Amino acid sequence: MCNATGRPDPPRNVDWFKDDQIVHSDVQRGLIVTKKIESRLLVSVLSIRFARLSDAGRYACLSSDGESAAITVHVLSGTYVRLHCV
Repeated sequence: MCNATGRPDPPRNVDWFKDDQIVHSDVQRGLIVTKKIESRLLVSVLSIRFARLSDAGRYACLSSDGESAAITVHVLSGTYVRLHCV
């Protein structure tokens, strides 16, 4: 989850990156990016269903205002990963 705030309005957009490559939703693969505006807050969630070892890496969110946050994800085993970047 990536929360981007702004005054008086939230940023226009948030993009997700994995290992410096942009991430787009891919429903077939179970990769979902959602975005919603709550008051002065733009919330974006990147969910990975059916995680694979290749999904491990450094994930970052970058707002259109230039703010960013990042997290390193390790996939050991399992079928579901939910990322949380604050």
